[in-house]
Amino acid sequence: MKYNEKKILQEIIEYIESTYSQHYSTDGKGLQAMDIFRNMDTDKDFCQSNAIKYLIRYGKKQGRNEKDLIKAIHYIVLLISSERKDNTDNEQKPYNIRGEIIQDWTTTVGQTYHPNHEEHKRIQEKILSQTPNRGNAIFL
Repeated sequence: MKYNEKKILQEIIEYIESTYSQHYSTDGKGLQAMDIFRNMDTDKDFCQSNAIKYLIRYGKKQGRNEKDLIKAIHYIVLLISSERKDNTDNEQKPYNIRGEIIQDWTTTVGQTYHPNHEEHKRIQEKILSQTPNRGNAIFL
């Protein structure tokens, strides 16, 4: 590749792999905050917001810190994963960047549930249905 994309992508993969052994893992089994956000259906907003945060921060905190760009890319990758998971859960096949249907897409997602998860979900749905103009707001 002309602009060292392969080397850069390899560095990004190495960074992402390193996060699974760093402080981002909250227990010995690899459970991460992202697993909780996915369970709460707030993962896509979280990822998009963090990607934007790191792009805005680039050049301001610690100068032109390449790690901010890598973190933004990581959150974009997580956002793509969440979008594909939602499409698969809804029995819609996700599309890749070339517009081709991804037939066998799976993603590993840790599941964390409150003991009264179904009751909380029912209450959230009731509140959302009675609250105009709240969009995808989640009440816990």
